[in-house]
Amino acid sequence: MTGNDRRRGLSRREVIAGAPAVVLAAATLNGPGLAQAQVLGKKEIVIGGTLPQTGAFSAFGRYWVDAYKFWEAELNAKGGLLGSKVRMIIYDDQSDGSTAVSLYTKLITVDSADLLVSTFTIPVLAVMPIAEKYKMILVQGGTNATSIIDKGNYKYTFTTLTPDFAWADPLWDWLKTVPAEKRPKRAAFVQQVNPFMQGVVAGATPKAAAVGIEVVTTETYASDTQDFTAIMMKLKAAGVDLLFGAPNYPAGLSMIRTLAEVKYEPKLVYMAAGPTAPAWLKDLGAGTESVFTSTPYWPTLNTPGNQEVVKAMQVKFGYPPTRDSGQAYTPLQVLQTAVEATKTLDQDVLRSYIATHEFSTVSGVMKFGDHGYATAQNYLMQIQQGQQLIVYPASVKSADPVYPR
Repeated sequence: MTGNDRRRGLSRREVIAGAPAVVLAAATLNGPGLAQAQVLGKKEIVIGGTLPQTGAFSAFGRYWVDAYKFWEAELNAKGGLLGSKVRMIIYDDQSDGSTAVSLYTKLITVDSADLLVSTFTIPVLAVMPIAEKYKMILVQGGTNATSIIDKGNYKYTFTTLTPDFAWADPLWDWLKTVPAEKRPKRAAFVQQVNPFMQGVVAGATPKAAAVGIEVVTTETYASDTQDFTAIMMKLKAAGVDLLFGAPNYPAGLSMIRTLAEVKYEPKLVYMAAGPTAPAWLKDLGAGTESVFTSTPYWPTLNTPGNQEVVKAMQVKFGYPPTRDSGQAYTPLQVLQTAVEATKTLDQDVLRSYIATHEFSTVSGVMKFGDHGYATAQNYLMQIQQGQQLIVYPASVKSADPVYPR
């Protein structure tokens, strides 16, 4: 499809429908069709996307950038994609949704990207409608905010993360293995005004009750809140022994520091985001000991091909893959598998294939169900003696959970 075709909003299928009959006939005689004939004759396949290389999410974006570079280099070293060299165009969306929208539009209409890759967090929610408008596949591991994704009813977006309402499921599944008399008795949820965080809490609240834990309160705070003294004093006075935090990164640090400041020691502390970041340990030190979290990926997993990727990335970048590395790499694996299996860049063919097949990734084996969400599971992680360790399920754990805190 040309840039002009995309600016008019035409799909590849519509462009092909208007092609001369003789071209279509020749393509049919050659087998899979015009799309594959075009792909096999391309010197390069252009893959476009954005990442937050500056701005609020840049501390995490650096790991996504490295994962994308690694995938591109490894793929080209093995002959590229369908025999064509891959050239990735990754712009800086500055952690801003409107900037991402402009850049993805440029990628499609000006740069004539053959395939799209995803940014993450808030900018992803902004670019999903762009991918939908131009009928281009967007396999993304950057957000799983069901309250927004479900409303969009997207046909071309696939999410490699488990839905937000199931994000904390490993915590509740593990607590079921703890004798009832030893479980926490009273829980409190502290959530940021954020579609992902609020979705996590909405899904977790009934599951706490299902394991016999009383939900005492749900505290909601503005995104720019940094002082949690009043909230933590309230929870301490209420005898809350399970603190379930759903904060962004800076607020999460403040929340954990406040526990020590007000001498509040709940039996169990869970944070929906934050503890998987390398900087979390450095910023908090011993203050984060025994804190739990969820993660969709970790370098210790014996998932398909993961250990080979871990070793290679360690050599290339000087650090083992992070959670963000895995979140970035997994969608690329799904996209690559679909293209290689179908031998085409036709977006509707790829969409159909992804929707109906199983994929082996470093995050695990997954399919895509309703609204394009993956069936992949999360893992329960805990900080122990300055290490981030998988503690549940038993089949992948590196240590037993430490409880009570």
